[in-house]
Amino acid sequence: MLPFIVAAARPPAPPGPPGPGRAAAVAPRVPRGEDRGLPPRPLGRLSAAATAPAVVGVDVGARSLHAVGLSADRRLLRAAVFDAADVAGVVAWSAGASVAAIDGPDGPSRGLHADDATLAPKFRSGRTGEVALGRHHRHWVSWVTPSAVPEGGWMAVAVALHAAFSGAGVEPLEVYPHAAFAELAGARRLPSKQGPAGLAARVALLRDEVGDVPHLEMWSHDGLDAVAAALVAADRLDGVARAAGPLPGDPAGPDGVPPDDRSRIWLPRRR
Repeated sequence: MLPFIVAAARPPAPPGPPGPGRAAAVAPRVPRGEDRGLPPRPLGRLSAAATAPAVVGVDVGARSLHAVGLSADRRLLRAAVFDAADVAGVVAWSAGASVAAIDGPDGPSRGLHADDATLAPKFRSGRTGEVALGRHHRHWVSWVTPSAVPEGGWMAVAVALHAAFSGAGVEPLEVYPHAAFAELAGARRLPSKQGPAGLAARVALLRDEVGDVPHLEMWSHDGLDAVAAALVAADRLDGVARAAGPLPGDPAGPDGVPPDDRSRIWLPRRR
């Protein structure tokens, strides 16, 4: 069994039974002990030397980060949950990885598609990667990245992760797990991940890729999204991942060529 580990920026609390303000050692979530001034407790340990990942995937939230590490042959080596503020901790935990796939943008929108009347108004303020993902791959994001990323939100965390991984010499990729799962399913539409049928469908797809990880069906959709992200990173490592970007024939901007802010959203090889 490979449980999620809650990674703490501060040392763990002294041994003792769970009690008020202390997270039980089996709860796969970010501890809430900090709310009462107590340090968070790790949920377990994996062998560090034997589990250095080749690639990692990170599902980004405003409060927590779910991270998964895969070997070059796509074995699931490690999994952890970090506080969203612990960007440095995620990067340190990922030591050895060549590629990090991040569920979030690397920067704000420059608004280059604002005058593209072929787009629905919702998407005209988006980035090139978001537009191309929908236009060429039929995967439209739930919301586009604004021209100013709100401080303290999940997008700001994603931007910080991209910068931190790049600074550590790891190639950061932007991914959209919903699209990644669709491509793993051969472009087949999947049930919502919020329900049992959708979770079961995603677990089946992941097991086809990483093997029979025990109790994978008990993982949250955030954890499953992190695995999907890591698979995009693995495909990138193998040279078969695809980047959603502009193509010849796309609507031209004022200069006569398709706008391109250089943002890209990466997809796995379609199965």
